Amino acid sequence: MILVCSVHHTGTQFVEQVILYNFKNIGNSTSAHIKGIPKGRNMTRVHCELAYVRSLEWWCPQYPIIVPMRHPQKVFESWKVREKNLDHLVRQYHILKKLVAPDNPYYLPIDVFERETWLENINARFGLDIQTNWPVIMSRKQTAVLDTDEIELVQQVMADGFFDQFGYEV
Repeated sequence: MILVCSVHHTGTQFVEQVILYNFKNIGNSTSAHIKGIPKGRNMTRVHCELAYVRSLEWWCPQYPIIVPMRHPQKVFESWKVREKNLDHLVRQYHILKKLVAPDNPYYLPIDVFERETWLENINARFGLDIQTNWPVIMSRKQTAVLDTDEIELVQQVMADGFFDQFGYEV
């Protein structure tokens, strides 16, 4: 099984529908084979939510993980326009860093120019040849402008340097 683990609005559906489209039914195909995935297994997705902490603790050490990434500020804007609780978003990033990151996931930042390098790691691991010539997919709603307190939340999430590896700046 491949685990797609993400923070809400970072590209989970994009990774499923555009990048890993053929993984969903891979276990049912006799001709298709993804390196390292047992026959009869496919893809599962889970968000970094408190309700799934126990599942993450169990799944992450056992299965290869793909984590879609987007600049945190854009994710905060997306949550704000949907009127979601931004404290929950901060919690999801905390869960990602504490429970998922230690298990060496395959990150896929979908909004950086260097995404080809990240995708090469996924291709090598799973014996694929996925290219980054995917179309730009716009969010369902426009983003919102963050106020000072909300920008401080973004800075708090990014303060530990975790996002530096993707080229994301505060």
